[in-house]
Amino acid sequence: HDGSHPLAAAEFPALNISAMQIPETVPLAANAYPACDAPCMALYTSGTTGHPKGVLLSQRNLSHFTAWYADYVDLNQHSRVLQFSTLSFDSSVIDIFPTWLSGAELVVPDEDQRRDPLQLVSVLKAGLTHAFLPPALLSILPLDQPLGLKHVVTGGDVCEPHVIAQLTGQCQFHNLYGPTEATVLVTAGQFTPNSSNRNLGRPIANSQVWILDDQLQPVPQEAQGELYIVGPGVCLGYLNNPELTAERYVWLTRPDGERMRAYRTGDMAKWTAEGIELSGRRDNQVKIRGFRVEPEEIEHCLRASQLYRQVAVVVDAQRRILAFVAQPHGAQNDDSTLSALKAHTQQLLPDYMHPVAYTKVDALP
Repeated sequence: HDGSHPLAAAEFPALNISAMQIPETVPLAANAYPACDAPCMALYTSGTTGHPKGVLLSQRNLSHFTAWYADYVDLNQHSRVLQFSTLSFDSSVIDIFPTWLSGAELVVPDEDQRRDPLQLVSVLKAGLTHAFLPPALLSILPLDQPLGLKHVVTGGDVCEPHVIAQLTGQCQFHNLYGPTEATVLVTAGQFTPNSSNRNLGRPIANSQVWILDDQLQPVPQEAQGELYIVGPGVCLGYLNNPELTAERYVWLTRPDGERMRAYRTGDMAKWTAEGIELSGRRDNQVKIRGFRVEPEEIEHCLRASQLYRQVAVVVDAQRRILAFVAQPHGAQNDDSTLSALKAHTQQLLPDYMHPVAYTKVDALP
């Protein structure tokens, strides 16, 4: 590449690697390209509780996702894309790789801009064209004035109806769904003003979504079942965890006898005339501010403090995390013990996994 680019007017520092002088003695690799199913990267799911689950992506997984997404949102060398997601979350893959593939500009806000809705809006209005923003953030952004974006993408949780109503009149507003274990996304749909906020759209190119009953048979339209994912997005498995890989990555048989590898999501869903509608979780995992949270993982952290003999964590109807503790270790049962537990939690868990209330009880059933 000669270094020329439509964005070069901003005088970005550039390195023309084609013009670099390389000693002739440097040997060239006989096979410079990895195999399609070779491991590419690991993404970690659902927080940092001492038991993170690494998901191993193949070269095929990442290349398929990247090429599909870049085409889906019309990325090109004139695009300017926000990188809102931090590198510790799988949604950063949406921001980074398709942008690089398209030769577009990746705009990285500082922490103040990331945390302050007004500052973030100023960044968005500075000529950006694309942004992936989680529903929890969209619900607090001032959207009464157009953001100037061509494409806004969201996912990971349900979007507030007022956000859908405002953004569908400003830009193309997309809803994505998919777990880390299937390379971040497997369905996509564009919101309209009357869209249900639980509609996931339809499977992306080359991918399939099967909604099955407990006997692994397809359910009729409008009937609820468990969602399974088939296709090039299905990852290699969990890093160094063959038991969990065998549990969640399963083989399914088509009516014609063909066997296909699938990821079992644990999400309950149904087919509707508009696409796939999400119904909830099969297990106890819930979404808090768009992040996957397992109450048992929070309990594990509380128990690790060794401050109380009994702990329990529940999520109420408003999706608030509530902690209950009983029988402190040692003689003291005062506020200092509870304060120490809160400090322990804040040190080890991300903020979206912090209980909003702690209740002391005499004993737990």
